This record gives sequence, structure tokens and C-alpha cells, in this order.
Amino acid sequence: MISSSLKKIRGVPVVVVGDVVVDRYSYGTVSRMSREAPVPIVDEERVELRPGGAANAAVNVAALLGRATLLGVIGSDRTAEAFQISMRGRGVNLDLTVEAGRETAQKVRIMAASQGTRHQQVLRMDRSPSRPPSQSSLAALQKSLRRHVKEGCRSILVSDYGQGMISPDLVNLLQSLAESGCHVVFDSRYSLSVAQGPVVLKPNAAELSQLVGHRVDSVDETIDACRVILQRSDARAVVATRGREGMVVVERVGAVAILPMHGTAEVTDVTGAGDTVAAVLATALGAGIALSSAAQLATVAASVVVGKIGSAVATPVEIRAAGRPTGRIKRRL
Repeated sequence: MISSSLKKIRGVPVVVVGDVVVDRYSYGTVSRMSREAPVPIVDEERVELRPGGAANAAVNVAALLGRATLLGVIGSDRTAEAFQISMRGRGVNLDLTVEAGRETAQKVRIMAASQGTRHQQVLRMDRSPSRPPSQSSLAALQKSLRRHVKEGCRSILVSDYGQGMISPDLVNLLQSLAESGCHVVFDSRYSLSVAQGPVVLKPNAAELSQLVGHRVDSVDETIDACRVILQRSDARAVVATRGREGMVVVERVGAVAILPMHGTAEVTDVTGAGDTVAAVLATALGAGIALSSAAQLATVAASVVVGKIGSAVATPVEIRAAGRPTGRIKRRL
């Protein structure tokens, strides 16, 4: 199943539209404490820039050997310049709107290690834009999205990190595209409630709890919450990720699939695992793979990335090496 699915998704065009974030990792060693405050002094040794947010979702599509295009709004600052340089060779077509005076979102992580130990995060600083994208920038983004669909792309991944990209006009456009036959996977930290039309919603446990207004823990509670969301919306399906507990897929028409976490490897870092799941779903759906099978493939890909530090990707070679997905339990809706 894995090999055949990976062959199908090769070359599938996917447009990732959303918030571009630059992940900056500053690696250093600690050998002494500061006299100014009870904190370690990190002697910086190297800096690494990685794609974050929608950019991480796009490189995950590319890693699967899909044809990824990234649509987003960036600033005219040095962070944006460094980001574009860091994206070279990652297999992603950049179709970005540059907005003068806008600050490009950045997450700075201080990674420290003492002699003989692994680097671990000791501090994170976020730099976010002070305002949402301008109307002209949003209009340009939507124009680009229409063009890519007209040119043949039938799979869209929305990667929203709360920077104002999800406007009412974009929501209406996505609904129209989904109704016309495009596969739309909506991965949003704050705006899932505004998604409309036959799209696939991908909340994590915290986002699902926020959507239904109460804490969601067990499998049955997750299924019930997904059903509530389906009743409130015209969504095609809800794919709820549950961390170490795997994921639950509830389709409007069909069965409920309960997918346990794949593998037994130790979880090193969950950063970006949701991006990997969303990328696999969008790419697999674009290849004509059934949602339940796409979700199974996503559990295997997620098991690969959580074993790495920081936002990471899962390649076909790594996914094959991770083994066959574990069985799923079905319940009729």
C-alpha cells in the first residue's frame, strides 16, 4: 500500500497557501552561568534557517516528490531575503507577494548543549508582523491561486498560523474551488470555524476542543466532536490528530477510521508534524487516493518527522523504511 501510494503522488501539483514563517535555530554550547541573572550563557556556534509555517508544509509536499507551489505574503526585510535564499534547492516553486514595510514572521530558537550532551531548546522568541497583509497583497495572492488552478492544480493546502491571511474573500474562493472539484485541506490554528464548503478540516486535539467549546480527550469524545463540526459546516471530512494517540478520520459520507500512532520510535520533537500530516493528505488526495488511505500514509510520515529535531520532512525512502501502517478500526457513521 505504501509503495503504490508513493508512486501515485509523485509529480502531483499542490498549491500551499498560507503564512510564511522563518524558523531560525541558533546552536551553541553552555559552559558557565551569567552573573547578571540565573541563566546559562550560550556561546553561539552556528545559525540555521529552516522553512516554517506554510513554507514547512510546502517543503513536505516537495519531499514527497509532489510539485509544490508556495503562495504567501512576505516582507521586504532581510529575513525575507534570507528565507528565499534558504529555500533554494528544496524543490518548491515560490510565488510570493512582497509587501513593502511588512515584517516577515520569524521564530528564533536558542539551542544549547553542554559538553557531551545533545542540543535542546532553552529559549524561543517570536517576531510577528504588526498588521495583517494589505488588501492589495491578499488580492494578488487570490489571483495567483486562481491562475494555478486554471493551469491544472486540483489540490490546495491552506496553512494558517494566524497572521491575517485567511480573509473572507479567500474563504469564499476556497469554497468555490472545493465545490468545483478541487481538494482543499484546511489546516488552521485559529480559523477552522470559518472554513466553508466540502473541504477537509485538520484540527489537532487543542484546536478541536476550542471548536466545540469543551475539552476533548478520548477517542469517543473526538469522534463526537468531529461529528458536531460536520453538522455545523459543509465540510467533507474532519481529520483530527491526537499526538501520541494517532488520529481519527470522520467523513460526512462513509466510515470513521481510528488510526493509532505508527511505530514505536521515541518522539524527539513534534514541531511541524501537523504540517507533514496536512502535506500528505493534500498530495495524496490530489493523486486520487481515498482519504482513509491518505490518513494511514500520513501516520507513517508523521512517525518519521517526530524522530527529528525541529520542523522536518519525510521522504519516500524514509516512509518505506518506517514500515507498513498499523491496522485501522472502522465504525459506521
